[in-house]
Amino acid sequence: MRDAITYAGGRAEVDENRIGLWGTSFAGGHSLVAAATDRRVKCVVAVVPTVSGHQNTVRALGTEGHAAFRRDVNTERAARQRGDAPRMVPISKEGDESYEWSRVAGAGTTYVNACTLLSRAFRDAYEPGHYIPAVSPTPLLMALTTDDTKCLTDLQLEAYSTAHEPKRLAMFAGGHYAPYTTQLEAIASVSRDWFGRYLRSGGV
Repeated sequence: MRDAITYAGGRAEVDENRIGLWGTSFAGGHSLVAAATDRRVKCVVAVVPTVSGHQNTVRALGTEGHAAFRRDVNTERAARQRGDAPRMVPISKEGDESYEWSRVAGAGTTYVNACTLLSRAFRDAYEPGHYIPAVSPTPLLMALTTDDTKCLTDLQLEAYSTAHEPKRLAMFAGGHYAPYTTQLEAIASVSRDWFGRYLRSGGV
């Protein structure tokens, strides 16, 4: 994202003082971190963002499952140090909400339902929510859904409460994938308005 900001800001047709970020899900977490650490970002929208990779992982696996996961990760680190090929694991399993969504969104693409085990370990250690208090004075819009079981609505609301002004919370009915389906138009509209308010020429 920082490299994209640098590239965009260097183009003649771009006003480098009117660059905003829009991120969703895992990239929603990225947009929070970038906005908190790069003042070239003048406005940010985070849609159903990851705010705690660790809590996401623990809740998905349970306490015992997470302990087993950490043991597997340590074994994998040793294997990778020996030069072994990366261990691949499914991103989602059949019957899961994410699996069903990937069948739709990935149709006709080269998407493969797999990632390295260490990629999951990196996610487990990723805490974008810790950066939220530092986003201010950059205007922050968080667009959340009422029943997000992937990035966890309660954690998102708790993280939003730590943000400083200017900020706005927009809630929409549905689960994690509603922003791409039933709530697409509504979330696109509120995002557009937020950018229009803070990125238009002259600001507010």
